[in-house]
Amino acid sequence: MIYKFKLKCWEVEKKLISFLPKKLAHKWYYKRRTGEKLDLNSPKNFNEKLQWLIVNKYGEEEAKYADKVLVREYIKSKGFEGILPEIYGIYDSAEEIKYEKLPNKFVIKTNHGSGNDYYLICPDKNKLDKKSVEKKFTKALKKNYARKSLEYHYQFINRKIYCEEYIESNDADGLIDYKIFCFHGKPEFVLVTSNRQNQLERVYYDTKWNLVDLLKQEYKTDKEFTKPKQFDKMLNIASRLSKPFLFARIDLYNISGKIYFGEITLSPATGINLTYSDYGLNVLGEKLDLSKVNK
Repeated sequence: MIYKFKLKCWEVEKKLISFLPKKLAHKWYYKRRTGEKLDLNSPKNFNEKLQWLIVNKYGEEEAKYADKVLVREYIKSKGFEGILPEIYGIYDSAEEIKYEKLPNKFVIKTNHGSGNDYYLICPDKNKLDKKSVEKKFTKALKKNYARKSLEYHYQFINRKIYCEEYIESNDADGLIDYKIFCFHGKPEFVLVTSNRQNQLERVYYDTKWNLVDLLKQEYKTDKEFTKPKQFDKMLNIASRLSKPFLFARIDLYNISGKIYFGEITLSPATGINLTYSDYGLNVLGEKLDLSKVNK
């Protein structure tokens, strides 16, 4: 009960913060989340530099890539249509979803947000509570993710609901996410995540598939992953998709060598990732050269 009350207070505080001028809002938000002072004049670590980009760079242009539906046109333009999961329908409201036209398994998402409030996995259509779905996604469409996360490029997204192909794996670890960190169009690190439904496991590798220690002790795991089939192809895809950006995280899935696109993320964890050690923040920060903005 106390936890829910604190969470509600934090949500209210974030909404109030979002009405402040950008620099002040982010200094407050950063201090509240990390306990550290945000230096926007001379940012050094990864979180600080992402905050700088959100405040000074990201806007309507970046919204095209954050929009989970519109980004598909960019993927196609780069010649990678074959990695796009199938979309069964795009809707302006939850009431428009035509379940009779959907397969038994699918995923429902909105195109303008990130997190549990904005997606639902349906492994069996016959067991789906359609009223709950309508309630969840009607509420999701009303949420202003730009204000919630202080990621201003999201405000330019024309909000939609869409139903997408259900991607599944027979791997013992379930569906594995490969999040490729690209700096100035060059893949540098791969965050591999699994077991999302229970206890999320995170492991970082470099592009030679060597383990990289970037995390705080409490987020480390003894888990190790086998390099996926066609890993070099995944790196090539990530490189080509990330070319326009100083930093972009390209999320891919790999099912026995079959590659699927997940999303492009320009400001992961809203630019304040609390899982990194100081060393990890500095290693990632050194890869991001803000002097190359607009060059």
